[in-house]
Amino acid sequence: MTTRFNHPEDVKLLGRRIMEARKARGLTLKDLGERVAVHYTQISRIERGQASLMGKNMQKICNFLDIFEASVTSDDSVKELPRRVEALIHRWPESASLLLSIVEAVEAALRSRQV
Repeated sequence: MTTRFNHPEDVKLLGRRIMEARKARGLTLKDLGERVAVHYTQISRIERGQASLMGKNMQKICNFLDIFEASVTSDDSVKELPRRVEALIHRWPESASLLLSIVEAVEAALRSRQV
């Protein structure tokens, strides 16, 4: 499925997220390209924000790096949070207790601010 980006800033945001995720995994452009069967020059173009479509190659890259399409738009990042948390728990089940602790800490902080 191919979708067109609504805002130029979304393209740049996606490119930055791809680059950050790639580097966090210690991958070069060539390494990532070999793993997802996308030429490294195309990945470089995407990271620089020079794409206008979310095509199948970009989706392969995002899937490999656990970047969800809906989370790359500046307006929808918060809406995508539940799906991202669910994917994290699916990938790393032990993270559920850690995430629950974080939520409880935030809730406690909010309760303590109420008068």
